[in-house]
Parts: sequence; structure tokens; C-alpha cells
Amino acid sequence: NYLGHGRDFSGRVVPEKIETQNPLFRSIFDCESYALANKSVRYTREQAHTLGRLKKDVTHSFGPRSEWNGEPPLLVFQFLRKFCKACDDNDVSEAEAFYMLQDFTRDPLRTEVMAIMPSRHGGNPGEVTCYLQLINWLLRLHADEETLALQVEEFSKATQQASEDERAFATRLRHLNVLCGFIHSEAMLKSRFVEGCHKAVRSTVRERNTPSLTLAELARIAQTKGDEYRWLREEQRKASALEYKRLAEASRAARPTRPAFVPRSIPRTRVGAVQDDDPEVAGVAQPSSAKLTPTGQGVRPRDKPVPEGVDPTKLVVSLTGSNYQVATRVWLSPGYEVALRVILDTGSGVSLIRKELLPEDTEYRAVDKSTPRMYDING
Repeated sequence: NYLGHGRDFSGRVVPEKIETQNPLFRSIFDCESYALANKSVRYTREQAHTLGRLKKDVTHSFGPRSEWNGEPPLLVFQFLRKFCKACDDNDVSEAEAFYMLQDFTRDPLRTEVMAIMPSRHGGNPGEVTCYLQLINWLLRLHADEETLALQVEEFSKATQQASEDERAFATRLRHLNVLCGFIHSEAMLKSRFVEGCHKAVRSTVRERNTPSLTLAELARIAQTKGDEYRWLREEQRKASALEYKRLAEASRAARPTRPAFVPRSIPRTRVGAVQDDDPEVAGVAQPSSAKLTPTGQGVRPRDKPVPEGVDPTKLVVSLTGSNYQVATRVWLSPGYEVALRVILDTGSGVSLIRKELLPEDTEYRAVDKSTPRMYDING
């Protein structure tokens, strides 16, 4: 992308300046602020042949692998300042810098810059024809006064966060100043650092701040004081944790011992019994190895009482008239207790119940194939 070799421009062209309302922003939006010391606009064949070697020298000053891709947009100020300084260090003219600038960008910005540059043989005159026009195009593309004003406001309200130390806060202030176009001086950076650092170190930093002290030295002093403050807080936290633990142990020792938890047994109620000589249950084998508990307390008035002449030790079922539940305890062998609870319902129950033991409102019929039966828990 070179113009015709040996072409001599009629004169240096200065594009129209970008108008701003804030006087602080006028210098950084002025393309003349990024003009080079060598303002020559002549570009000859000899300059084109040596441009590659000159670009290597500029890259050494600019920084290897420091190309910019256009993000974040406000870094355009830093990019132009670095490029201008690298060019001045190597006595690069504005005509040479015009063709060199695109080599210090990366996609997608590089594609956009090449699209507006004039072509080699003059087929495309391009949107820009000189160095200052290219600078002005970059400023209009990436920066505007409103965005810059918001960035300046963020800088003026910056304070030290809980997750960063004093040196990290100073580094963040410098980065914010880069995004602001370097409009804040070193004194303004130190002032913002003193006002934004933690209150535990603010008085010390304010006393030690002198005009000859740099921001890095001031941050180092603040870091020492901040580390001392954070160490004291950690020691206090550990002491508080130990005291809390001691008080908790003392409180547990003074607390009265609670009685051991005893599970509540299932209440047993008296209802009826089945005898071996009952003609209705003749032929039914009784569990010889089962030992039944005697009837317990808590019998409700409407529960079925034990019929007269019945041995309570031969109870195989007990019903409560309130919820129609079968509840009893069976010892299959001495010392091994098994708790049974069978609900008298259409789907579960005991296999054999005397009708005298049922509540008065229970419906029952003769046992046949068409009569609904009551089943035990095993079906």
C-alpha cells in the first residue's frame, strides 16, 4: 500500500479538529498533539526501500507484540502516544509513519485501516491521504467526549477495594489514567491515591506525601502500613475465635445434663381375645412361640373391653375404636421384642377377628367368595 514512488505532496495537510465542550479534552482530541518531530511529507523510492529496516527499529522502541486491535476503544490515546514516541526516537517522518502505522495494528483494526488507505497504483485514492488525517480518523472511530467524561468520573471516584492492597490500587489508578488519555498529572494521581486508600493508612500517607515523592514510592509506604493493619486485624480475629470457643465450652459445661431419650412405646388397649375352644376358630393354629404383653394403660371408654372369662395372655389382636388400628407387641423369644401395628382397612388387617371385638359401627358379613375380605399385611 504505497503511493507512487517519488511522489511529493504539495504541502502538509492539517485536517479539521474535533470540537469538544470540555477544555480538558481539546488537546487529546487534537491530531496535532500526535504530530511527529519530522514533519516531512516527501516519500521517495529510497525511503520505500529502507522502510522495512526502519520499521524494525520502530518496533524495538514501540515494543514487540504490542500491536493494538482496537479494544478497548479508549486505549487509542495510549497507542498514538507510543507510536509517536517510537517514531521520534528513530527520526521517522510523517510520510513514512503514514505507511508504517498499519503494521502496528491487529485485526480487526488492521483490516479497517487498510481499507481506507490509498492503493499502490492509485486505483483507490482512499479516505485518508496523509498522516494527520489517519490520526484524526482513528480518534473519531474510537473515542468520543461522552465516553471519556464517564471514564474521568470513574477515576475521580476510585477507592481502594477490599480485595486489593495499596500497590494494586495504585496500578489501577494508572490504568484508569491511561483510559482517560493521560489528562491527569502525577500530582493528581497521588492526590486521588491518598483520598481513595483505606482510612487505616490514609493519615500516614498524607503525612509522608511530598512533591518529590513518586506514586510508586508513596504506594510502597502505604503498603507497609496496610500490611501492619491487616496483620493486626488477623490476630484480633484469631483471638476472638478462641474466646468464642472458650465461652461456648464453658456454657456447655454449665448446662444441666438432659435425660437420655426414651422412645415412646405404642399404647396398648384392651379389646378382646380368641380362645382355643371357640367353635368359630376351630382348627386355627395359635402361635405357640409368641408371648403377648399384658394389656396396657390408656384404654378409652369406647374401646372394646376384654370379655369375661378370657385369658388376657392369649390376646392376638387389639383394636381401638377411635382410629381402628391394631396395635400390640409380640416377643418371638424372650428378650427380642417385635412391635406390630396393623391398620384395620380394606387393604390390610388381621386374618381372623372375632366379631364381638369389633366396634359397634363396623359392618361385617358371612365369609364367602363374593364377600369382601380383610387382608393382613402379607396379603
